[in-house]
Amino acid sequence: DALWNNMAYWLLGTITNDASKLARYAGFYKAIQSLGAAVSWQLDAKNVAFKTQLIVNWVLLDVAAALMFYLSFRVKNSAEEDKELVEDVKSDPNSRASTV
Repeated sequence: DALWNNMAYWLLGTITNDASKLARYAGFYKAIQSLGAAVSWQLDAKNVAFKTQLIVNWVLLDVAAALMFYLSFRVKNSAEEDKELVEDVKSDPNSRASTV
């Protein structure tokens, strides 16, 4: 679990350097994580067979791993975003970027 979370947070951090975007992404990630915990509790509360619970967990893991694998190869260099931000501040000191 710790390895999975570490990879997820690393990917979130590589998507952008904008703190407000990162906060939204992290909030979405935690919401999906909480949803998964709620579903697992409900499966247990409804006395779903253990084999069915195992199948559901593996299917969800496979889908999430495929998406994470795809995203990890689409990571771009966020330093380019920083260069654009610096150029925007230099060209217009009153822009929103200057207050970030």
